Amino acid sequence: MSKLKLFLLSLSFILAIPFLSLAEDTLTITTYYPSPYGVYREMRSQRMAIGYNYIDNPDYTWEEENGDGGEIDYLADLVVEGNVGIGTTAPGQKLDVTGNIRASLPTGYANFRVYSYSPAIYLHNTYTGGQSWQLQSGGAVASNFTIGLEAQTPAMVVSSTGYVSIGTVTPTRAKLDVTCTGYHPMAVERKGDAGPLINFYQDGVVVGNIYSSAGHVIYNTSSDIRLKENIRDLQNALGMVSQIKPREFTWKKTKKYDVGFIAQELEQVYPQAVYTPLDPEEMKAIDYAKITPLLVGAIQELKAENVALKAEVKQIKEVIGE
Repeated sequence: MSKLKLFLLSLSFILAIPFLSLAEDTLTITTYYPSPYGVYREMRSQRMAIGYNYIDNPDYTWEEENGDGGEIDYLADLVVEGNVGIGTTAPGQKLDVTGNIRASLPTGYANFRVYSYSPAIYLHNTYTGGQSWQLQSGGAVASNFTIGLEAQTPAMVVSSTGYVSIGTVTPTRAKLDVTCTGYHPMAVERKGDAGPLINFYQDGVVVGNIYSSAGHVIYNTSSDIRLKENIRDLQNALGMVSQIKPREFTWKKTKKYDVGFIAQELEQVYPQAVYTPLDPEEMKAIDYAKITPLLVGAIQELKAENVALKAEVKQIKEVIGE
């Protein structure tokens, strides 16, 4: 650039200073100097609106601080009409980011919010070499991951300790806690051939399952001989059965009549069929299926007594000549 051109450019800039001081926080760039593409090392502005419709358009002015006199919110620092690309030169969405995103705010605020029609958030990971998604809380204080409608009871809560609740706010009763009103708490369907609906494991080994076959359900408990030792015949089954007290009663909560056994009474005779929780405040329970072997043993003992009595009667009849 010649010295004359440089002098004229410097002179025009000096003459423009008084007029720039009268502007209302507006920056206008009209030269590509020193770069032919308008590249500047640093640019600062109190607020900025970027987009074709924002250029000299009286329909888009910043409102005053009291909320009057404009269409653009006075709290907005940056307004962009089109797509914004970070780490990409071809943004396909309003905000297109190639790379990591970090959002942080003071406590008590949501770091990331999405307001949209369905679907509000669509997560798609094309990476197939490892774990797809992680939702974690980096703080030292335990926190929950909540799914649901705003200002309503959460539909699902995942606690930082690994508990999941559906229909309840505090998942503490079990690893999966489902609460509902008017619907089935859980539905399990198996398509096609017969097989397990649910398997139950103990230390990695199946100990029971709920099995679907030919239109009905079978409840199975592990009973393989390979799992047992010290096998022998049950003794005094009839004696124990004779001590068990069948009861009729009314449930306190529902006031409904029922028949069955009392856990504390059955425990004195046949404790194998009674479940006693570690927490003494929890209720005892009875596994009625466990009583089946006892009943079978009692019937067999009655059968043996019946056979012996028939043999004695036969001998007596032979003696008296009948």
